[in-house]
Amino acid sequence: HRLHVTKPSIDAVKKLVESIPDALSFKNEKDQLPIQSAVWHSNAVKYVPVLAKEGIRNEVGGRGMRGGLLVPDPEDDDDWDTLQNIVDIFNVEDPITCDTAYLDVLKELRKYNLLFKKDIKEHDLLYWS
Repeated sequence: HRLHVTKPSIDAVKKLVESIPDALSFKNEKDQLPIQSAVWHSNAVKYVPVLAKEGIRNEVGGRGMRGGLLVPDPEDDDDWDTLQNIVDIFNVEDPITCDTAYLDVLKELRKYNLLFKKDIKEHDLLYWS
């Protein structure tokens, strides 16, 4: 949950969750999964694809929840899922860097077949972007 503070390499995160898969389901004080808390920080969102890939293997959020991508985030007042939050987060102080980080995550998710065309409509991703 502190990936935005510690900023480990993506390989280090992958090795950690491979050796301690239960870490993917450990909820913070806001009842968020690690994949959900990573979305709220533009310097931690880059970890979302590896957390999702490893999360699928461990059924984080339950079967069919794509490793936590489709789990509603308890920190979000509108009960949006992780995918919806990825397209909605913005930073008025540094919009280009922030938008680029989140766009890169969406590209990675698509590359690894974790984001589908049907998600755009089913989760109103264009509307929230």
